[in-house]
Amino acid sequence: MQKSSIAETLIYQRKLKGLSQEQLAEKTRVTVRTIQRLEKGEVTPHLKTVKMLAAALEIDIDDLLQLDNPGNETIQKKWLLLMHSSPFIGFVLPFMNILLPLFIWIHKREDNPVYEQHGRAVINFQLTMTLVFVIAFVALLTIKGLGFYFFLAVLPYAAIVMLSNIVLVLHNKGCRYPLAIPFLKINKTGIVATVTLLCALGLTDVMTARPAFAAAEQQLAISDQQLAAFSEELDNLRQENHIPGLAVAIVADQQLRWSDGLGSSHFDTGDGNSYRKTTADTPFWIASVTKPMLGLLFLKLAEQDIVNLENPINDMPGWRSFCGWLAQSTIVFGQDLRCNEKITIRHVLNHTVNGQPGTAFLYNPIMYSRLSRYLEYLHGNPLAAAEQGHNVMAKLMQQHILGPAAMERTTAGQWQSEKATVFFDMAQGYHYTNGRYAKRLRPDRHFAGGAGIVSTVNDLARFDIALDTAAIASTAIMQTAFEPAKAPDGTALPYAFGWYVQHYNGEKLIWHGGWDEEAGFSALYLKIPGRNLTFIILANSEGIYWRNPLDKAQVESSAFAQLFLNHFVFDLN
Repeated sequence: MQKSSIAETLIYQRKLKGLSQEQLAEKTRVTVRTIQRLEKGEVTPHLKTVKMLAAALEIDIDDLLQLDNPGNETIQKKWLLLMHSSPFIGFVLPFMNILLPLFIWIHKREDNPVYEQHGRAVINFQLTMTLVFVIAFVALLTIKGLGFYFFLAVLPYAAIVMLSNIVLVLHNKGCRYPLAIPFLKINKTGIVATVTLLCALGLTDVMTARPAFAAAEQQLAISDQQLAAFSEELDNLRQENHIPGLAVAIVADQQLRWSDGLGSSHFDTGDGNSYRKTTADTPFWIASVTKPMLGLLFLKLAEQDIVNLENPINDMPGWRSFCGWLAQSTIVFGQDLRCNEKITIRHVLNHTVNGQPGTAFLYNPIMYSRLSRYLEYLHGNPLAAAEQGHNVMAKLMQQHILGPAAMERTTAGQWQSEKATVFFDMAQGYHYTNGRYAKRLRPDRHFAGGAGIVSTVNDLARFDIALDTAAIASTAIMQTAFEPAKAPDGTALPYAFGWYVQHYNGEKLIWHGGWDEEAGFSALYLKIPGRNLTFIILANSEGIYWRNPLDKAQVESSAFAQLFLNHFVFDLN
């Protein structure tokens, strides 16, 4: 794909529709800055960007991808002819009509969006015809007369459509496969759909070939080109949200696929501090992203009979005065707080404290922060010991989570002496107001439970990999860790032991956000288990924060989550 070609075509099509760059940006999820760079020929667009632009301009993708290099066009035509003609082998060798174009598609789809588009069309048609052939064969055996004619018509129809598309490719007129069912809508499910259909048709040896398919799909799931396009748009979003520095990591199939730093962790705000570039090893105050690790810690302590999740937190000394104060205050977390009801540790971990305990979800970080005092109480220490530098909770976190996950750039609390450099290397938090950045005071707090961990995106990626490979928790714990609490009627609530759990556009999303207004930090840790994908971002301002409702899980409202999902999970056709 030639940069100058798509730049000129984009300008022409945009002006033809009478759209400004800003208006085109509003009709798509592409930033104005990205459109400007595309029209200047500075960057090569990612496929999903091309799809969004084509949809907004109401034109075919091919209209934006005209090649002006004759040599490239000839090579492209040869590959397309091979892609469209290879299914004819299926008339001789069963299922090769699917497998051959599938292999070509997997091999070439990242080279040019045209291959991706044509390949999907070919495979969708071949899958549809294979399914129709099976139905026709059943009809031949069960329906007299009509069944015979139905069976007789299938193969000629398929051959005519395939030949017509070869002619279309020869004349550079795209492709048209009528009646094709769109099995291939997204990377992973498309390949799974192919294998599933073949298995359903009785091709048992495909089961042994599936690992090769899976490996190929994993390698192609996130390409370098995708990452480059995503990084550019992520940096644009960072600047739009006034974030000085942002660190990002993507984990795919239990491996760190990519991590990087954007912007600065420190810069001059008038007091002489020098600029320092953000990296993937820059420590950040992660605020409430602490909670997933704390939830896992309590599950491990429960498995070892150190903690009983069904025991009431009410038994802790000072409970009555604390709970009474919170319930009578104007703080939202004290609403309908029934201090005389039994509130268990499980209720606290699942945020089912307010109202009748265990029946409804309301995010309550103040209750989470009582858990450090509860552990001091269990160990026979005064509650005030929780406010010491390296309290019992911090020591247990290091022993059971941070150490086993090899998180060497992560501290639980601010006074873990063997990791003092992490504290001193921590990014500076900022607040943006009236066009200026103001430094926030460095957090100087004990590890309470609701927050208190300082970490890097690389270390959080290590935690994520250790979590998904059961390296830091038993299989029994992992079967519980993401299981949401239930309301009395059996309805799943949106939280499970430190994680929000929700479904969005057919995908299960497991996540937690972090926001600390006083310290000037925000964060997002998002898992898509159906894709073996994880997205982690840490920021030294409040720019990631999106005001998630206290009684719901709505990560789709986050512009950063949407950017990731649109690039790597959801099809934008």
